Amino acid sequence: MRKVNSLDSSNLFSRAGRRFMVMHFSLLLMLLWCCGQTKQLPGSIDAAQFKEMLKKNNVVLIDVRTPEEFSQGHIPGARMIDYLQTETFRKELNRLDKNKTYLLYCRSGNRSKQAMQEMIQSGFKNVYELKGGIKSWPGELVK
Repeated sequence: MRKVNSLDSSNLFSRAGRRFMVMHFSLLLMLLWCCGQTKQLPGSIDAAQFKEMLKKNNVVLIDVRTPEEFSQGHIPGARMIDYLQTETFRKELNRLDKNKTYLLYCRSGNRSKQAMQEMIQSGFKNVYELKGGIKSWPGELVK
């Protein structure tokens, strides 16, 4: 006849504890792997990359500075949509084609980064902003 050993509670707990830890560690690894598999959103790009992207077709260049800043000098071909005029900015966003590529810039990169985030949240697929703003632009400006 086979004798059944009774399990003491400390042995049972340590086994259950190990299973619990292994299961949660495995879940954590799966979550980290899944997060790493998501498509990275467009973002801040340097002036050289920005300049290269301007050469492509179907790219829209947007200056999100104020009219006063825009009149002091802007990148050739830029369309001005003042980010600080919140209602107007959002109305203009609704008129834009969400499938085009947008290049944004401001004075230093702060407003264009915020505008980029708002556009992405609104469903725009390809939005980039000039890191450092127009201050980092090596090319010509027009008035």
